[in-house]
Amino acid sequence: MPLLGLSTVQNWVVFILYVVVATNHAMLTTAAQDEKKYKFNATLVVVLVETLKLASSIGIYLTWNKGTLKSLLSEILLHKKVMMLYTVPAFLYSFSNNLSFINLSLHDPTTFIILMQFRIVLSGVIYQILFKRKLSRLQWLSLLVLTCGCIIKHVDFSSKDGEARAWYHFPLTIALFFLLLQSFMALFAGVYTEYLLKGRQANVNLWIQNVFMYSHSVLWNLLFASFGSALTSNYWETTETILQPKVMALVINHVIFGIVTSVFLKTLNSILKSFAIAIEMVVMTIVGSALFGIPTSVATVYSLILVVIAIQIYSWNPIVELPDATSSRHKKKISECEEGHS
Repeated sequence: MPLLGLSTVQNWVVFILYVVVATNHAMLTTAAQDEKKYKFNATLVVVLVETLKLASSIGIYLTWNKGTLKSLLSEILLHKKVMMLYTVPAFLYSFSNNLSFINLSLHDPTTFIILMQFRIVLSGVIYQILFKRKLSRLQWLSLLVLTCGCIIKHVDFSSKDGEARAWYHFPLTIALFFLLLQSFMALFAGVYTEYLLKGRQANVNLWIQNVFMYSHSVLWNLLFASFGSALTSNYWETTETILQPKVMALVINHVIFGIVTSVFLKTLNSILKSFAIAIEMVVMTIVGSALFGIPTSVATVYSLILVVIAIQIYSWNPIVELPDATSSRHKKKISECEEGHS
């Protein structure tokens, strides 16, 4: 079997692009901080990002898919029920995105990364429930090894007595609750979105489904912003504008990240997404060593070995994707709907 089950050039392009954009996202988000705080309004950034994602999805549908505003309206009217289904993942993603800014300011990167890795195994559980597809023993083993590889990277092996010290102490605080909440919400939103893209709604155009997702996301984020401004009088006050290079770079990359993620979930799956996230962590370490001279620790070497082993185990028995369920019947419905509005 090919590595990670990626048998086509298209699959490899999507996978590598996701890793690159995800790595950029992590570095740009941290670079946008000033003493672990954001001097710009994070909620405004999230609203801008979701609005640009919506505009990008409409633009891609009109250009790449050669659609028209008339066919766009027809698709929306035809799939009103599908649009309502996207209320749930849009809420979870929106809440998670806002929490990420809070969590990255409340926790150091090590704590943030370690606790977010526990969702790798949980992704297998949720995947089985939603898709009703039982993972094999090899697939479960690969996820467990991958989780260990992600966590061990942050173990301190430098103690003089030769024993690995506890890599971190996690007190039960509201900050820890926020981090675990973000991890679960982002995970469930991702797997549920994949379910919508590949389930009974698979015949709905990808970019139309993105329009549904980002329309709800804009509304949810505006609602969160209204709630925040109602609680705090100076909610919109900031010391820096978002119209600065480091913030706009973050915004543009975030938009690309969202679009690439939707393509990833449509063509690949949430389990492969866990591997991409793990590889991203290793890539960040290599980039940090090459660009900033950060020394490579023993834990990083162990982590890299475990990630490679996990990739090999999964490659022996990868998840086989089912073909898309596009049909001529669906195209006929679109045509009839357009005729009804002409």
